[in-house]
Amino acid sequence: MLERRVVVTGLGVECPLAGNLSDYEQRLNNGDSSIIELRGEYRWLDNYPIHVGSLMPLDYQIPDNVLSGIDKKEARRIRKMPLGVRMGLSAADQAVRDSGFLDLPNINERTGVSMGVGFGNAGIMESQSKAVVRHGMGAGDRFFMLKVIPNAAPGVIAGFYGFHSTDASSIASACSSGSSAIKYGFEQIQLGNADIMVCGGVMESSTPVIFSGFNGVTALSLNEDPETASRPFDRDRDGFVLGEGSGVIILEELEHAKKRGVRIYAHLLGCYANNNANHSTQPDLKYQTLAIKRALSNAGVDPEDIDYINCHGTSTRLNDPFETQSIKDALGEHAREVLLNSTKSLIGHTISGAGSLETIATILTLNNGVVHPTRGLFNRDVDYVFENGNTEIPMPCDLQYCNEAIKGQIEVALKNSFGFYGSNVVLVLGKP
Repeated sequence: MLERRVVVTGLGVECPLAGNLSDYEQRLNNGDSSIIELRGEYRWLDNYPIHVGSLMPLDYQIPDNVLSGIDKKEARRIRKMPLGVRMGLSAADQAVRDSGFLDLPNINERTGVSMGVGFGNAGIMESQSKAVVRHGMGAGDRFFMLKVIPNAAPGVIAGFYGFHSTDASSIASACSSGSSAIKYGFEQIQLGNADIMVCGGVMESSTPVIFSGFNGVTALSLNEDPETASRPFDRDRDGFVLGEGSGVIILEELEHAKKRGVRIYAHLLGCYANNNANHSTQPDLKYQTLAIKRALSNAGVDPEDIDYINCHGTSTRLNDPFETQSIKDALGEHAREVLLNSTKSLIGHTISGAGSLETIATILTLNNGVVHPTRGLFNRDVDYVFENGNTEIPMPCDLQYCNEAIKGQIEVALKNSFGFYGSNVVLVLGKP
């Protein structure tokens, strides 16, 4: 079978920073942040040590234009779905409209969906548990199971448009879920199972159990200043800031896209995923490096071809130096010539939505040449030393992390995603 090359033909975002692609691009390039102090309506955080985040308004409603033209009963059902499902459908609708393929004959049989998911819509899980404990079996939302099931978001998206190719997959690989879903879509097109894949990720974080859980593993920043709480690669970083949102991209087989004359945002040149198979939260330098090297090999790209890396860049003590070292080990001396940034400095860590929202940021950079700023980076952590038992290993954060917007000629970019339980995913993207 001839190689089927894969391109990006549509983009959509729904997150606290922006609810459409144009605003997302502008706010990223400006270095704007959606991280705020969580008070008032987030009263459940009053007794928590965490008071910053990047969360959607609690009264968020899916835009009316998404549901215009459909049965009113179905529209009411969707409006009652969990926040994560509604954000995912909104982002998917933007991407589908952007790509403009719905009127193609028989396209529904050749279009699939894959979405990275985190905790199965934890908000309704929490409220339903309270209702059942207090009032017994049958209390709460009788459609609870259809809302909390992990494949609710991709299932609703597939059903909304009638996309039948592939199995409307929900992919859960922690913080790399969104990138894993993109990788899955890439592979389905290469295998010939689909011509178009609606891919992305979604995360709903605005619930006490999610904040409590991440705080329990000491992953969250205790910094109460929204301006400096998320500061990847900075010596004073102390954890990540929770965010939420959804990003969706349309992947399409190259010849299929060319035939219909649609705009091509980027080429997805290759990707690779592996697992540390070691520690639940501690990075593994060997396998992160290997993921980068094999992604480059699969894409047919040399280390010297890389112009820009959108880092996983969580602002945690371990991730940032380990990621920096893996980049140096994979790219060699060329690593010092590459521009790097972290989108999490602006939107927080959106967990299963991170890979897709940050891949969209990467694609925008390939198109406009602007590497957006890494906010909160004042002093690179050039003196970091990892203590491994009795051994001290220097891992300085000393590469070209952009703390202001930089305009350049960006031809080839990497997107790194590294998740809990050692899930490593690297995407290689090229300028159209």
